[in-house]
Amino acid sequence: MDPIARFTELLERARKTPAIAEPTGMTLSTVGADGRPSARIVLLKGVDPEGLVFFTNTRSRKGREIATKADVALTFWWPQLESQVR
Repeated sequence: MDPIARFTELLERARKTPAIAEPTGMTLSTVGADGRPSARIVLLKGVDPEGLVFFTNTRSRKGREIATKADVALTFWWPQLESQVR
């Protein structure tokens, strides 16, 4: 199955699960110029055939880290569904 289609199915299940307060919450992990990893929670804004969409302030630490090195990791964890997506 297409990974975007599978993700969309899981996201819809998460959205329909009342116990999941913020189904679009995900951990965004970046790497700073010093090579050290950094992680914080951001919200998913959309999904399209190209991938997942989120917004950030380009002047924030995460924005600067992404501008320097665009490789990032995103992780969703929905324990109520016994699922995670990375």
